[in-house]
Amino acid sequence: MTRLNGFFILLFVSSLAGAQQSPTSAADGNAALLQRVDELERQVHELQARLDGASVPSSGTAVSAAPSSSENATLAGSTQEDPALPATDSRLAFHGLNIRGFGQVQYIEDDLRGDRPDLDIGNLTLLLSSEISNRLSALGELAFDEPGYGGPNFNIDVERLLLQYQQNDHLKIGVGRYFTSIGYYNTAYYNADWAQTTMRRPAIVEFMDGGGILPTQRNGITVSGRLASSDLGLHYVAEVGTGDMLRNDLLGLGYQYFYKARTAYNLALFLRPERVYGLQIGGSYYHDTIIPTSNGVDVATVRQSIVSGYAVYNTSHWEWLNEAFLIHQAVLDSRNYNTPAFYSQISRRLINNIRPYFRYTWINAADSNPVFGDIRRADGVETGIRYNFSEWVGLKTEYDRMNVRNFQSINFIGSQLVFTF
Repeated sequence: MTRLNGFFILLFVSSLAGAQQSPTSAADGNAALLQRVDELERQVHELQARLDGASVPSSGTAVSAAPSSSENATLAGSTQEDPALPATDSRLAFHGLNIRGFGQVQYIEDDLRGDRPDLDIGNLTLLLSSEISNRLSALGELAFDEPGYGGPNFNIDVERLLLQYQQNDHLKIGVGRYFTSIGYYNTAYYNADWAQTTMRRPAIVEFMDGGGILPTQRNGITVSGRLASSDLGLHYVAEVGTGDMLRNDLLGLGYQYFYKARTAYNLALFLRPERVYGLQIGGSYYHDTIIPTSNGVDVATVRQSIVSGYAVYNTSHWEWLNEAFLIHQAVLDSRNYNTPAFYSQISRRLINNIRPYFRYTWINAADSNPVFGDIRRADGVETGIRYNFSEWVGLKTEYDRMNVRNFQSINFIGSQLVFTF
């Protein structure tokens, strides 16, 4: 320890000598010396703590704009049960608030807008995370959405808010608002469009405010982890949640559908073989009871089950996403409805960070379905190119065409500038 103190005394003396030779004013020199002394004291304190076997927070309660490793995994295509909390001393547990921002500017033109093309900022998403102790962490996701056409008002949505406890790799518990683990896309790509290759999510797994047909968010408890230590990488997710739902129509014509919801249950299993990097295969089973309403009057009581299966290969060069769903809805004292749906998306990163992509989507809902009456049978193709100027800024250009039964085909063209900070 004597050598350690002697080292820092020499370092401090050299700092004083350097400061005396500086051409700055005396006041500036004193301030610089004081700042240097504080920095040296902090370094001595950290090194002494390491020798004593303690863990010292490096930034106290300061707010940091740099994302943690768990945030990078969350928004780069990993499932939400993955965030790993580094071990810390419980007496010195608070590590500050990590903030990551995602923004976009986009131009959209389609048949529904007619002669009113839209230039807007889409949304601003803030991902917030903090380590509370060596096993506890908090995660929040806020979205500031512009309704379109450069309107003066913004909607503020709490997309996620979770208090998370991690015992080990086999047991992780989250309490709060979460994204349901139905299939792959819903937990791999969250609200920020930066993370996904395309401009828009597949219609099947679109958020409900964008016309999506899946219950993408719940309030409740989610338990997840690794089932066994093997090369197959077998994981599980079990969820229990509640929450009423409001869904906009698929085409964006301004219709809204409100559903009362009872307790929902979801179980998901997936494999990540260690020998095949980027491969993930899994499925899920979801069940709840929903009550569609019209003008405040209950229309029906529907017992709903959703079975999903997927196979995904996702690396830095290749992206191949395949998901299929079967939505079974049993209307009390009436008939049953089955709505199959699937999509397939493929992209390849070429030279100079250019990534062309293509996606096909198909949904088949009965016209008389009391839950999906606006969807009917729909299919569409989406193709485009994404170019990343850097690891912080990207540009997407896309063309879509959707065909809806008993409705005209809809053409869409747009361009989206996405960035993270």
